[in-house]
Amino acid sequence: MTIVVRRGFIEAMGSNVQVPADAEVLEGDSLVVYPGIIDAQGEPSYVFPEPETPRSEIASWAPPRDVQGFMPHRRVADYLTVTGEKLKSQRMQGIVAAGIHPEGPVMPGRGTVLLFRKGAGTPEELVIRPALGPVMSFRGASDVYPGTRFGVAAFLRQSFEDARHHGLKLAAHAEDPRGLRVPEWDRDYAILREAMTGQVRVFFVADRAEDIRQVLSLATEYGFQPVIVGGDEAWKVADQLREAQVPVLVSLDFPKPERWEPTKQEQLDPAEEREKRRIEAIYANAGRLAAAGVTFALTSGGGRVDIREGARKAIEYGLSERQALAAISRTPAALLGTPYLSRIEVGMPATFVATDGPLFIEDTEIRYTFVDGELEKAKPKTAGSGEAPTVDVSGVWEVHS
Repeated sequence: MTIVVRRGFIEAMGSNVQVPADAEVLEGDSLVVYPGIIDAQGEPSYVFPEPETPRSEIASWAPPRDVQGFMPHRRVADYLTVTGEKLKSQRMQGIVAAGIHPEGPVMPGRGTVLLFRKGAGTPEELVIRPALGPVMSFRGASDVYPGTRFGVAAFLRQSFEDARHHGLKLAAHAEDPRGLRVPEWDRDYAILREAMTGQVRVFFVADRAEDIRQVLSLATEYGFQPVIVGGDEAWKVADQLREAQVPVLVSLDFPKPERWEPTKQEQLDPAEEREKRRIEAIYANAGRLAAAGVTFALTSGGGRVDIREGARKAIEYGLSERQALAAISRTPAALLGTPYLSRIEVGMPATFVATDGPLFIEDTEIRYTFVDGELEKAKPKTAGSGEAPTVDVSGVWEVHS
């Protein structure tokens, strides 16, 4: 197959495509074309401001929202610190886009989706979805309420109730303002109401099965649509996740063995055996979710691991290569609201990778990465002058999508 890229778009592709005379030809013999990797929980590339109130002036039982972590209105997109040049190493790993979610206790804010454009000189030029749904977790705040898991669970429930009540006051005033004070606008409660009405998904960080069950219970009670982030023990509740149509962003940041040595041949002691079973269950998590029919994506767990390396481990423990490919391209693209990113078609922006072998083989290298038509080569490109040429990727290609 020959693929012609002109002005950022796939102009033509097929076995009998004519190579334009002005094309820069990239030899494609024996290369394989794949959709680019989309990391649904990518490396944090933002800095939130420090709380304005000094700690010495904060009452632990009534802290300001930015201290306790109740900031669902806050957007990562407004605090980005990255440009296209800083993303070069990730592009050469085949990553073309990522969901960047805020980290922190309770409800730290809303994530964004970045397209890893090579020529983006400002963070804003990378943003293709400025605001995803809010992130939530059972992680407590530091030294203030809610600091315990029990306290966070109560706080989450109360916050949804307060948001609902605030919405009723707004609706009552809008219907008949006589005798009613004008309700104050609350931007955090507004986001929770959007979640409760299904306008946005809630990205809920949870690993343990009991926590995931509680997320599903809260979602049923308050009507929001969750996406489980992390999900180490999601396989234990796979049937419930499938029935509720709740997807999982499976982290490939697997725990490191402390007692168990995978290469050890002799019989394991009881502590080693327990750790082996626990860790291998996490390795097999994605494969079990696939077998149960649960929608999931594979992620770097916030930029902590190489996605292909983690996917190889998941494949070793039961996930098929086809399922793994979907879980790092088509599925995360859909979950992030950018399904077009995984499409390799005439007329679509040129966003794909070319490898010198099957994607999940350890020795396979990413030879070329195209993001929105911009080319990144494995080896430095010779500097040229004048207008950037049309790019033709010719040779024998195998396209996976």
